[in-house]
Amino acid sequence: MAWYAYGYFVWTPNGVVHSGHDFGPTLDTYKVGDSLGVRSGVEGIVIGILKGEAAKKSGGYDVFVLVGQREPLPPGAPAMAVQDFFQTPDGERLRRMLTGEDRLTSNPGRPRRQEVPRRWEISLPAATQRKLLRFPAEPPALAARQGLVRCGNG
Repeated sequence: MAWYAYGYFVWTPNGVVHSGHDFGPTLDTYKVGDSLGVRSGVEGIVIGILKGEAAKKSGGYDVFVLVGQREPLPPGAPAMAVQDFFQTPDGERLRRMLTGEDRLTSNPGRPRRQEVPRRWEISLPAATQRKLLRFPAEPPALAARQGLVRCGNG
């Protein structure tokens, strides 16, 4: 008998928060709209499920369960219909972000700064001052003691 890894994530106003994991005998243990029970006066409701490759990329689980929170319904009240969050535009955007298809970048239009190798610049007369000499590790000890060598990136 195969066991499948379930990852549980809670939808909050500040984003998605990992809330635990366990194992289940089938990939369809939960369906959208199922209650996960009441805890501390809040009921957890399954609002979205990802399976397969999308779930693996989203957290390394076989099944990614997105849970919403609400006040518990009184006993005997009819169950509220819940739409699969991943079928909405916001859910589709979240799925793309979780699977790496739509990564956010701080400034996508600006190329990354290339790392400039550190070099030693020796102060010379004005005519030759623009020339840079590269030393393998440290500048010559005598020049360093006399204050003729400065370290910089430019």
